Amino acid sequence: MAGAGIDVGLSHSGGWIAAATTRSGCVGVDIEAPRPVSPALARRCLADSELAWWEDAPPGRARALRFLQLWTAKEAYLKATGAGLSTDPRDLEIDVTGDRPVLAGDGTGSWEVSAWSPAPDTWLTVCTGPRR
Repeated sequence: MAGAGIDVGLSHSGGWIAAATTRSGCVGVDIEAPRPVSPALARRCLADSELAWWEDAPPGRARALRFLQLWTAKEAYLKATGAGLSTDPRDLEIDVTGDRPVLAGDGTGSWEVSAWSPAPDTWLTVCTGPRR
């Protein structure tokens, strides 16, 4: 959402609210509180390589956290670009093999992703990039 040269991103989950702003482009933010993640949900949201990385984690808490890392990066990017969930989230691939999530694919090189856990089992991601 843009106005007066400022782009604003908002998200909420559980008892959490997140906001991000920028004057230098577009911003998207997503926060997710802990929740169980079923294999069916993971298959609906994750690209093949992400699904393999998710399945490598032990079931339960570790898998849920991996899903949140991937999902918040996807949703923050899709909010920042204005695409929202009209885009199949499996078409946006996140590389999490390094020390931070990186958007993979054409057209994502000018976007920056910052992610962290503000509390146990909660994940927050902010994505910034050029103006639409």
